[in-house]
Amino acid sequence: MNVFKPKVHLRKTKHFLSAILLLYLVLVAFASQHYEEKTKTFFRKSMAIFEKLETRNPQEAKTYITPARAHFSPKKPNFLLPQNLFTLFFRPENIHGQSRTSLIKVLVALKKDLSKLDLSNLNLSGKKIDLSFANLNQANLNGANLQRTNLIHATLKGASLKGAILTHTQLDFTDLSEADLREVSLRHAILPDAKLFNADLSNADLRDALLKRADLRGINFFYADLQGADLNHAHLMGVKLSGADFRKVNFQKADLSGAVLSGARLDGSDFTDAKLDGADLRYADLSQVIGLKENQLVDVLMDGNTKLPFKK
Repeated sequence: MNVFKPKVHLRKTKHFLSAILLLYLVLVAFASQHYEEKTKTFFRKSMAIFEKLETRNPQEAKTYITPARAHFSPKKPNFLLPQNLFTLFFRPENIHGQSRTSLIKVLVALKKDLSKLDLSNLNLSGKKIDLSFANLNQANLNGANLQRTNLIHATLKGASLKGAILTHTQLDFTDLSEADLREVSLRHAILPDAKLFNADLSNADLRDALLKRADLRGINFFYADLQGADLNHAHLMGVKLSGADFRKVNFQKADLSGAVLSGARLDGSDFTDAKLDGADLRYADLSQVIGLKENQLVDVLMDGNTKLPFKK
């Protein structure tokens, strides 16, 4: 029997545990630095928001903003505790819990004028956050998280939402005219009767979005993904669908007068009773669409490269 074998195993175990401890301490140091950077940015942005809102609402400042400031404590969590590390890396929206809640309460209370505020990269998500009828015109919401937020009847004219998250967000009757919605996630978003006139939706994700009766005139759909979206009765007059993915989209009774369909992916889309007067179907592949009838093609532009689901 080798008497040195247990000592070798013990030495290896010690080295392994030492390595794990060192790795954990490095992770704690990184977490502390990351938290300080995020906190500094979040606190600075929140204070700037409060200052602007105080100027606009001097009478309401004492009621809402002064109490909110008291919850902005620089106290740092102890990242030696695993639960705090987990929160920072996997639940970052909860790391400034009380401060975030206070900020949101102020925004909801003073939502009548949140125009031109810098709300970029803030977490404003949640079913209970009511920003309906809010004035967010020309606000900076780039990278903001608005998942499941209530934005019904809100106005976001000219707002910038590049890369923002609006999955499952309620946007009924919301005005997003001329908004920058590049790379935004609107998957499963609810947008019936919304106004998106002249908005930029290039590279946006609108899969399974509800856009019934929405005003989509003048939109840039370049490389947007609208698979499975519902555009029933939507207004798409003169819109270029080129380069976008419209597979399995519901175009029933949508107005596509003067629209350009060449280069769009349309397999499985439903064109039942869609209006196509003056639409440009040159180079368009409609061979796999459903609901399209000959009488809808009386006044359209076609050429030898147009593919239809029936022989004309």
